[in-house]
Amino acid sequence: MSSRTVRWSVAGEFVTKISREWFWQEGKPWPVVEEFLLSCMCGTDMTRSELSDLAWKVVLGKAKFIGRSDDGSFALTDDDKDLVSDYRDSTIRRIEELKEKAEEAQNKLDNLVYFLEEEGYDYLLRRSGTVRTEYEDDMPGSVLLNGFLQQASLEREGFTDNYGWLAPDGTFTPVDWGEHQGWAFEKAKELGYVTTARDFSKGGDLLTEHGWVLLHNPGLGIATVTRNEGRPLTKAQREFLFGYYTDRGLDDLAKEYLEEDWI
Repeated sequence: MSSRTVRWSVAGEFVTKISREWFWQEGKPWPVVEEFLLSCMCGTDMTRSELSDLAWKVVLGKAKFIGRSDDGSFALTDDDKDLVSDYRDSTIRRIEELKEKAEEAQNKLDNLVYFLEEEGYDYLLRRSGTVRTEYEDDMPGSVLLNGFLQQASLEREGFTDNYGWLAPDGTFTPVDWGEHQGWAFEKAKELGYVTTARDFSKGGDLLTEHGWVLLHNPGLGIATVTRNEGRPLTKAQREFLFGYYTDRGLDDLAKEYLEEDWI
């Protein structure tokens, strides 16, 4: 039976390049990058803490590996790159690009909303070849569209804090659309209802179980009330909701919270 010897060779330039790419471009966790670099610095009398400091210098551009391990030239030397500034500048440029795209998308959305408000839902029906009936306003698509247009109109009037969480004492905290679950988890953690990140998805349910109310709409329409059916609204919550919907000209919704026996 024949045998062969396999020898590994490590190139300093490769180690430097891959560790920086992992950290800055791919966003790998530091412990992963650190272990990779430490594995390339074994065989010395230095402590792990000292080697970890050197690993940081490599990632930050203050040190770099050179040479090869197979010819004994593999070593660590100083470097003069300022990767923190480079990454910061590239990130700022990327943010500016995304802001421009977001503004462009917002302009297109504003134009669409304006057009739909002017032409109405009938335009969509004509384009789709659908015949409008007396029941059209009750169709799900019509309800969603009308709710979206109503909300867009309110926002142009200056009502920006439309979604959020309402505490039992009537205190309303605005939360951006789509961020309500994250906010709920942080509040539930603050109040001691949850203790670990594993309970992230339970935050909203736990708040409503303790009497909180969510004002939200997945379709970006008029905010609706989400609560625990076993917890009646408090007087402070009913008063807030009455004022909330009245201010926005939604009298039909407002009067639902006017009655003292509302549950």
